[in-house]
Amino acid sequence: MAHWAGNYLFGQPLQMAHDLESLQAGEAILNYSHSTLALPSVHMAPHGLLEQSHVQLQTTQTTQTADYPIFFAGEGAMGFDLLSAAFFLLSRYEEYLPHTNDAFGRYCHTNALAYRENFLHRPLIDEWMMGLKACLLRQFPGLVFAQRAATYTPTFDVDVAWSYAHKGLWRNTGGLVRQLLSGRFNAAANRVNVVLNGVRDPFDVYADLNGLHQRHGLKPKWFFLMAKKARGYDKNTNPRKPAYQQLMQQMAGKFAVGLHGSCQAAKHPTLLSAEQTLLQSIVQQPITTHRYHYLAFKLPGGYTQLCPHFKQDYSMGYGSINGFRASTCTPFFWYHLGAEQATGLQIFPFAFMEANSIFELKHDAETALAELQSLYNAVTRVEGLFITIFHNHLVGLDHFGRTWWNVYERFLVRNFPPQL
Repeated sequence: MAHWAGNYLFGQPLQMAHDLESLQAGEAILNYSHSTLALPSVHMAPHGLLEQSHVQLQTTQTTQTADYPIFFAGEGAMGFDLLSAAFFLLSRYEEYLPHTNDAFGRYCHTNALAYRENFLHRPLIDEWMMGLKACLLRQFPGLVFAQRAATYTPTFDVDVAWSYAHKGLWRNTGGLVRQLLSGRFNAAANRVNVVLNGVRDPFDVYADLNGLHQRHGLKPKWFFLMAKKARGYDKNTNPRKPAYQQLMQQMAGKFAVGLHGSCQAAKHPTLLSAEQTLLQSIVQQPITTHRYHYLAFKLPGGYTQLCPHFKQDYSMGYGSINGFRASTCTPFFWYHLGAEQATGLQIFPFAFMEANSIFELKHDAETALAELQSLYNAVTRVEGLFITIFHNHLVGLDHFGRTWWNVYERFLVRNFPPQL
């Protein structure tokens, strides 16, 4: 945690001192011990978690201070062991303990301390670190911290590239029959118009999104689902279709592109590697960024299988509720708690996904926009990185999609003035 804290505060690891003789007056000292020092320092008494060698149940009694909730209370300037508390949240310690999974086999947010203690909507670790900075500055007024700035990265998952186009004869015929039998005549007419009359597919909003992002000076990241077989929740266009490959190539020529690892690949690591290889061959560039489809991963296995192949993952969030799963809006490197091992896999936590608002929380457009804005405001206050997930098929050209397009566009207009 000294490495993490140092990089967060100063852009480099903290220097560790294990004896008093190596300390010098005038240095900024964080005294992480049970003893007080004669030299000026900021004291933080260890809780003991960082000295433990195996996962066990922890007592996380939460207390609300004037500024934020804390746990692992103890002696010192902040009244708790920030390093142990941050480690508990960042390592996702609680996900290694016995817990309940949701209907998709994922860690259920209702297990989480952040949900139970009502701080899921706050980047709490970043708030704590602002508090630590204030403590250090009171003791060492000349201290200079690494510069931070609030930034925004929109990300898009292409789960279903087109509603009707490029689906092939059999899939479209079967879909048309089902629509007619269920009385969905307008949808059937739309399918016919797209397939036979050249009307634009309702999910084909890529050029619109490119224009929107360009106007607001934003560069999104695109994650493409590459399952070779449409099975279960993986219902993407076949990645060997020329039109799908052309779409991926166009996006990769303008923006950062990552793999949206399929639900099938989440269970079979060889499939994950094959999907990565296929995407790389299509866009003719290395693919080292990843996000799980349906966020269907569990720790530690989900991240263990990524480590040999990817440098960054954007799956850290819930598929059932919006907020900060790891209680931070700052990227961090995954620590394999079970193996007690640091890794090179950098985690980019997201805070908002429109699918959660639509399907899980049942929010209307105004409620969703208010939550989106509130989460963004929470990130800007701590000068962090705000990441959202949207889907082309949920902001499409149909009436449903226009509602959620409007939410996204209003958010951009409100916070990112158009570029002239």
